[in-house]
Formats: sequence, C-alpha cells, structure tokens
Amino acid sequence: CINKSKILLYFIEMAESESSTEKLKFWHKYKFPKGAALLIVYQFFSGMGVYAFTLIFPIYMTSMMMYSDATATSFYHARAGITFCMNIVGAIIADSYLGRIKTFLIFYPIDILMYFGVFIFSIYETYTTLVTVVLISAVLCGMYGSAMRAFVGDQIPETDQVMLSTFLHMIYLINNLGIIIIGFVGPIIHKDIYCFKKECYPLNFVLTVLLMVLTFSIVGLGLFLRWFVIKLPTKNIFIETLACIGYGMKCRFQKGRNPGGHWMDYAEDKYGVVFVHDCKVVLGLIFFLLGHPIFFTVFEQMSSVWTFQARYMDGMVTNDFILKADHIQTLNPILVVILIPIFEMSIYPILDKINFKVPYRISVGQYFTAISCFFMVLNQYFINQSLMNGLNPSETGVKVLNSNSFPIVLIDDKYNNQTIPPQGVKKTIISSFGSTATIAVNQSRFNISVFNNSGNFVMAAVYFNNSIFTSVTSRILSQDDGGYSKVRLLNINGLSKDEEIFLNGKFGINKNFHLIKNGSQFGDYVKCEIGTFELVVKSKNSVKKIMEFVLHPGQTELIYVYNENGKLQIQRMTEYKVHLPKIYWQFFPYLFVTIGEVFFNVNTGIFLYSEAPASMKSVLLSAQYMCIALGDVIIIILSSVFESLNLLYFFVLCTVLVFISGLVTTMLGRTYLKEKERRDLNIFSKSSENI
Repeated sequence: CINKSKILLYFIEMAESESSTEKLKFWHKYKFPKGAALLIVYQFFSGMGVYAFTLIFPIYMTSMMMYSDATATSFYHARAGITFCMNIVGAIIADSYLGRIKTFLIFYPIDILMYFGVFIFSIYETYTTLVTVVLISAVLCGMYGSAMRAFVGDQIPETDQVMLSTFLHMIYLINNLGIIIIGFVGPIIHKDIYCFKKECYPLNFVLTVLLMVLTFSIVGLGLFLRWFVIKLPTKNIFIETLACIGYGMKCRFQKGRNPGGHWMDYAEDKYGVVFVHDCKVVLGLIFFLLGHPIFFTVFEQMSSVWTFQARYMDGMVTNDFILKADHIQTLNPILVVILIPIFEMSIYPILDKINFKVPYRISVGQYFTAISCFFMVLNQYFINQSLMNGLNPSETGVKVLNSNSFPIVLIDDKYNNQTIPPQGVKKTIISSFGSTATIAVNQSRFNISVFNNSGNFVMAAVYFNNSIFTSVTSRILSQDDGGYSKVRLLNINGLSKDEEIFLNGKFGINKNFHLIKNGSQFGDYVKCEIGTFELVVKSKNSVKKIMEFVLHPGQTELIYVYNENGKLQIQRMTEYKVHLPKIYWQFFPYLFVTIGEVFFNVNTGIFLYSEAPASMKSVLLSAQYMCIALGDVIIIILSSVFESLNLLYFFVLCTVLVFISGLVTTMLGRTYLKEKERRDLNIFSKSSENI
C-alpha cells in the first residue's frame, strides 16, 4: 500500500543495488525487461490510485463524518499501523506459501471491492459501515503490499546491479510523479465540484477504484503475455530468525549467563556459527532502530495533523486561485524529487570526504525534523492568536444594524453614545453580567438582551414593524475553519414569497448555496467555500444577478435584504473575520522535514543494507515496518492525550521528542560501531579456530 513511508522502503532496496561498481554502457541500464517496463506504468497509476484516497480521507472524516481532529488523526494512523503490521504477515505468506504474484492476485481484487464499497457508502452516508470497510482494506493492503514490492524487484536479474539501481530509481520517481499529479488534482475534485449538494468526495473515491482496476489490468496483461519473472515461494527467513533468537533466549534462561560470550552463542550448536552471527548483527541493528519510531511519529503527521493545521490557514493566493489544505501535502514529494539530486551530487560527497559516518547522518535527519516541528509550533501559535476574538469571558460584543430610514443611538453600559445612520452598523462591548445595550430613538429607549452570550459577539437588527419598535438578535458565529466561510440571510420585508437568494461559485461545478429565509429573523448559517461568488435572486420567472464579491477564509457574512420605497435592496456586511496566517508558512516545516527525510531515509537504507547479512535483509525490512507502525501508535496516543488541549503543546512535545530521539540515535550509532568492531574480531577468531 502506498504511503509516504514507502520512500524509505525504496531507498532500502536502492541501497543494496548501489553497492555495485560494475561499469556498463550508458543505455544498457535502461533496457529493462518487458515485465519491468510494464510495472513502471503500474507503479505510476498505483501511486495515483491509493494517494487519491489517503490524501483526502483525513479531511473527509472531519468535514463529512464530523469527526474531531483528534479522532480523525487516531483513526487514520490506526489504519496505517494495521497496514504496516500486516505487511509482515503478507511477506511471510507470499515468501513461504502462496508466492508473490498469487498473493497479489488473491488480495488485490478484494481490496478493489472494499474501495468500491467506500464509494457507495460515502454516497449514502452510512459511515459506520464505511469505517469498517476502510479497516478491512488496511488489512488487505498490508497483505499484498510487501509481496508486490518484492515482485517488482524480481523483474531485474540479480546479477545486473546497475540496471537494478536504475530501475528502482525510476520506480521511485515515477511513483512520486503520480503522487504529485493526484496531489494537485485530488483536492480540486472534492472542493470545486459539488455532487449530492455537497463536496464531491465520492468522485475521489471512485477515481481510486478506477485507477486500481487499471493497475490490476496492467498486471493481468503482463501475466497474459508472460512478460513477468515469477519466483516460487521458499522458506521465510523472518520466521527462522525469530526461532533462532527464541532458542537462544530459552538457553539463556536455562543455562544462565554465558561467561565471556553472547547469550546468542548458545544457539550455535543448532543453527551454526554463521547464522547465529547474522542474528546477532540483526539484533544490534534493531537496537539501533530504537529511536526511529519517534521520527515516523512526526513524518507520518503530514497526512493528518499537519493537514488539519492547514485547514486553519488562509490558502487564498488570489481571489480565484486557492491552495486547499490537502494541496500542501504535495510539497513533500516535490521537494524530495528536487533535494535528492542535490544531496547526491553535493552534500553526500562532502560528508564522505570528512568521513561523517552514516549513523550520524541519520541523527542529523532527526535534528532537521525537530526544526520542522519548531516551525509547526510557530504556525500554531499564530493560528491561536488569530482565533482570539478579543473578548474576555465576562464581556459581550454587540453589533447593531439600523434597519430604519432614520438614525438611532446606541448606548453601552458605560453610557457611551454612538449614532447609527440608516442601514448602518456600529459595534460596542459591554459587561455580560446584568448589563444591556440600549437603543435610543428620540425620547424612547429599547434594550437589547445579551443573555447567555458571554465571550461572544451578537448581531442585533433594529426596525419598525407595524409601527412597533422591535429587534431581532442572534449570536455571531466565531468562524475558526480557514477552509470555509459562512453566510446567512436577514430578510426585513424585502423578498416576496417566491423569491430566493443563492450564492453561485464563479469557479467550479454546482457550487451553489441556498440562503434560507426565516421571516424577519436571522436565517441559519450556510457553510460556503471561499473565493469569488455571484449573488442572485431567483423567482419562478427570472434569475437576477445582484452583485459579485469575494468570501475569504474564516469569514462570517450577513446578506441583508430590505425594502426601500417599494424597491428591493440588498447589502452585505462582514459579521466576523479571522485574519488567519497564510498557508504558505507551512513551506518551512515541509522543507525541513523533507531535508530530514532525505538524510534519514536514504542513510537508513544504506546503513541497514550495508550492515545486514545478505540473508537478513527481509528481516530488517520487517523491523522497519514495525518502526513505522510504532510511530503511528505514538501519534494515536498523543492525539488522545492532547484532544482537549491546545495543539500548540502537541507540537512542542513532538519537537522535544524527535530531538531527543536524534540524541539517542547518535549514541546508539556510536555504540553499534564499537560493538561491530568487537563482534567482527570474535567471528574472525572462531573461524580461525574451526580452520
């Protein structure tokens, strides 16, 4: 299953192939077998298909399923954790029993049906069933994901390491190209196209289904033409390694400490010196990986917590070009494609010259990731500041709309006077406890109630109705979602019974929002998109465009309709506006986390494959799956703890944790390098004795 952490898995495979020094002609390395070339096409559409779902699903949970950010985060990462755990199970089944391609052919079609179920259930909004199907899909995705990755690598002869390196690089770049394309198109599909009177998320889901059917057809074509190399299942080294370690532990408890040796040495009589040595190497590398889950705790957040933060930021580049919250994720693959050649051509050669060892490079990646978290702290601080409405809990803000043809006077609880002209608005702040705002018309006084509105703004419209001085009052919604605006209607004897008001998006498909009339009361807020809109009045016989205006992120707008001298008059006024930070401020955390990713992932792949015995590489791949899964578990725990707390503290804690994990990796790397010297001397001495 394609996840952002797939990058690490490809880097691990690349690292093994790049150890070759064989020199071949330039064009030879691009003469891939037919099956390998076909799988490059498969990888392009596969990356697009699954990313079309994972990109928008967190936003879908919060905007349509009405999950809280914390609940959506927990579910998203529970799904990811299940997938990575099941990758290990799928690898065992594929390697030992069914074979790789058969595993794919069994589980992939079922997964297609699951995504088709997501599409259907999203239309009918049966969310409980949808969630169940998504979890089943996570299991299936893990079952065939590792098998398919290995099957892709099987298509290149093992002896042609140069071609294998080129092929894996090509797979990686093509996959990222597909992600970049769908990362730009996907948010536009659900935000700018409306179906069933809502954002068209089902269109994203059916796109995933169609792309998965296409990828399955590509594999089917290769099988029909017999272009693929198919390897039969063999014994699974992961199980044998666990058995060897288990046997060593059993002997350790039965026989006690091994004087002058390692407790794994007890297993040499059953598994042999070389295999036990390999197991000890794996244990050392796994011990080195202890700090890695914290890195993935931050890295995996890009699809969830970071996207949720982007929702509370201003994505308007111009009135007509808007970056969506889920658009910003595309920065990661774009920056990866840009930074990797820069690192390969300049940074890594310099580090090689100064002998800056690989384990320390991995920890540098974690330090850069800590810097990215620090920028997320800054972003969240400015978001929190922008969401404050400036009122104390003991105060109420009052906005008064004068719906009369003559001026009135607004008097606050401190007896300060403000004259409100006809059809004008004035604002004041009063104490919430026992105080009222007063309207004066000539010698008359009229009180406006602010009961139960402490810490909020209210809007009051004052008007004459059949010669009776009256008003309507409603709380102003404190808009705190940067991805949307909210609009409501106040109709004071303006619209006839058959007339309705609509907001039509200037760009997009079916972006029409009906503003509900409520007599002479305030209508309900209607959740709208942002950008340029046309306000039109529709009746049975006509459609009349009244005005065109721009709705900004976090804006609460009032459309005020009244009758003046027998003519329909329409005004718009901003009730509340949040000045959210611009979404492009997330560029800096994405830049630093991507630098951290390139340092961390590339060098982790190089280190694991250069240190691991040839027979143990799949075991270390399984260990990496567990690190990623543990990272997802940590996110779930942190989301649960911080659900009722400020997200600012969440990012502060992540900054501290990932920095500490970098220190841990530095120390463990130093320990491993020293232990490696001792272990190599020990195996050399034992080999000499056997000779």
